[in-house]
Amino acid sequence: MQDFVVFSVIHCVFFYVKYFAIVRRRKLYIL
Repeated sequence: MQDFVVFSVIHCVFFYVKYFAIVRRRKLYIL
């Protein structure tokens, strides 16, 4: 059960970082 929680947290963080990178790239593209 703990492994599942850790995997979920890592996946969430990875998704957030990917989304942040896309938003930042879009901002740079607009600027």
